[in-house]
Amino acid sequence: MFKILNNKFIGKKGLTLTELMVASILMGIVMIGIAGFSVAIKRMQDTTDKQAILAVQVAAAMAYMERIITQTYGSTVTEATDPSFDEDLAGPPNVYHSNRTDPLNTFLDSSDDLWHIFFSPVASPRDLYYCNKSYNPANAQPNGPNCNNSNRVPLLTNKLVSWTIQPVFDASPGVLAHRVDISITAKFNASNASNDPIDNPSYTMSTSVPLLSYGNNGNF
Repeated sequence: MFKILNNKFIGKKGLTLTELMVASILMGIVMIGIAGFSVAIKRMQDTTDKQAILAVQVAAAMAYMERIITQTYGSTVTEATDPSFDEDLAGPPNVYHSNRTDPLNTFLDSSDDLWHIFFSPVASPRDLYYCNKSYNPANAQPNGPNCNNSNRVPLLTNKLVSWTIQPVFDASPGVLAHRVDISITAKFNASNASNDPIDNPSYTMSTSVPLLSYGNNGNF
């Protein structure tokens, strides 16, 4: 019986060392391809997540600015002496844009007016904040507002690349149109100089805001 069973394996050959090495190499190539594909998919997911997070944050900041700026109150007649907008792009202490509102709709009484200030501190130019302060008829312009930490609202933190709030003027000099253009450019990590669209994507959003309470007599 043993002899018969043993005869079944006579003439059979196993894998040679060369064949085993070739098979191992091919298997390694396949595994490397699978690993590389998995890494690529993971990077794409990370990039999509970063882009989505950045877009949501910029959109939220823009919506906040739109809501405040659309309430800008003033008169094209008195804009030169009693402005509704003020800005200081050089600083210090802050690079800021500000607009005035009349929360109680008292056109002839400016004592209840507010300056709404969007600013980027010179000390941390990658951040964007909002604050407000009371309007002072004796000193109409904010004159470089100092918003303390308890009064400031962070809109973007370590994301800001550039921003503009631009009142649009009509053809007549000094006459403000009923529109303000806003633009924000941000990066996922603004402190990182890299512009790699995968690791550090950027995002730009622009819009035009109508001034609903702005006119020759304070209203449309």
